Amino acid sequence: MSTYTDIRDAIRAVADAGSDTSKLSLGTPGSHVRIAGTTYDTGKAWGSGKAVQMQWEGYSVWFDANIKAKINEIVAQYNQLRIDYDAGTVPTSANSIAALP
Repeated sequence: MSTYTDIRDAIRAVADAGSDTSKLSLGTPGSHVRIAGTTYDTGKAWGSGKAVQMQWEGYSVWFDANIKAKINEIVAQYNQLRIDYDAGTVPTSANSIAALP
């Protein structure tokens, strides 16, 4: 699973549990809703190249490139601190970590 897939599936689940209008736009494709006597296919916003899909793909790429990288940096430094502590090294060889902007 990718970050985009996880986010998309969470949005779809909320839309599927919501109103017919939210299902129509953001629900899982392949279902149908009936609004004012007319039947519509759901998940219209998730079609290839649709605005919602492209926005969430962009958010996912940003999240993967920025937040995950920073979290992984913190995890690596924490692991280095553990290694230094277990080896009895003082001071630590772990780097200081810059705060998120």
